[in-house]
Amino acid sequence: MVKFCESLGKTICSWFEDKAKGKLPESEVQEITGELLKATNVADAIGGGPLLAVNGVACVAHGRSKADEIAKTIGQAKLAVELDLVGSLKAELAAARSNINTSMSES
Repeated sequence: MVKFCESLGKTICSWFEDKAKGKLPESEVQEITGELLKATNVADAIGGGPLLAVNGVACVAHGRSKADEIAKTIGQAKLAVELDLVGSLKAELAAARSNINTSMSES
């Protein structure tokens, strides 16, 4: 999802630049696309994110991450522990499996 968001942001910016050419001042176009790129770049916004399908908390970040992005990633790991992300995901997965088993046995 991270790479998808990043590439989507870049694609939308390119499209917007083409559509806005001659309609908006170049400085305004650059400001808008800059904000969009920042919003769709997870590393800039929150650092790294949790790695799913791991029985524990593991967060990943870009190899090119700077100190502030690493600090944000550590913050994400701390938040995942505080919110019991692993426990919540296990409970939701168990509920989903139970629903699937129930619906299959009813058919």
